Amino acid sequence: MHNDQQHWLCADHGINNRAHTSPPRYLYKNNQQGIQDYLCNRLYEFPEQGIERYLSQLTQLVVQRQSASLDKVVVDLCARSLRIAVKVSVDVGV
Repeated sequence: MHNDQQHWLCADHGINNRAHTSPPRYLYKNNQQGIQDYLCNRLYEFPEQGIERYLSQLTQLVVQRQSASLDKVVVDLCARSLRIAVKVSVDVGV
């Protein structure tokens, strides 16, 4: 998706710059695949400490929803950090 398309999609659905600082809130509010893909891609830009802040919310969204992009982000984050992987496993109850 090009930046112009992303900007239009986000503006059309009320997603602003705050969505980049609190992605789980906007992931919860929006079920549209394009918006979820965009927000999930933004999660890759967060440092590990930034992700940890929202980790329990993201894990809850993975359990509640069927979103391939969100599943992929969480799996990628777990592969990148053992600390995150342990926290996700505790949140899921594995």
